[in-house]
Amino acid sequence: MLGDFTFELNSSAAFDQADQRAGMILLGSMLLSFGFIRFSTRMIRAEVSWWPGNVTPGGLHIHHLVFGIVFMMTAGFLAFVIQPYSPWFEILAGLFGVGMGLTLDEFALWLHLEDVYWSEEGRSSVDAVVFAAIRLAWPGSWWARRRYAPVSGKLVRAEARKARHDRRVRRFQDLIGGAPSLPSPGAERSGRK
Repeated sequence: MLGDFTFELNSSAAFDQADQRAGMILLGSMLLSFGFIRFSTRMIRAEVSWWPGNVTPGGLHIHHLVFGIVFMMTAGFLAFVIQPYSPWFEILAGLFGVGMGLTLDEFALWLHLEDVYWSEEGRSSVDAVVFAAIRLAWPGSWWARRRYAPVSGKLVRAEARKARHDRRVRRFQDLIGGAPSLPSPGAERSGRK
């Protein structure tokens, strides 16, 4: 029965186990590193004079995805090999989370295998971190195709709901990730503008 179930969040007991602390640290460090790198890239894009800028040793641009992968590999390797106790377990979780944030920020690069950071396709990086992947009853979803007749009121409402949602998401994406300024690479090859 639901009435018998009670949930208590006692601050002294909520994070007294290393795995609980590590999970929160990992999530927090991932979100913070993602937020910081998004801020940093926007400062670089705006050419703010006091911001350090791109790292290009010898003219080669090294994406922050590379640093993220190195952080995750190092933290993961050390966590498996030495199986540390607190506080090192939590420190490795934080390092892994930073690596996740840096890597997920360039999710669009993994997906398209080209630098689409400031194009329309670059929005998938923000989606990978912020928004859920499964959307029940969106007009093109499996559920909608099965349950909504082609000209039904349910489908019309679902399409209107999706349009409103997409406008809100677009504004949020522009706020977090910056508005795209480059044309999509696929659009040039296919003749679309």
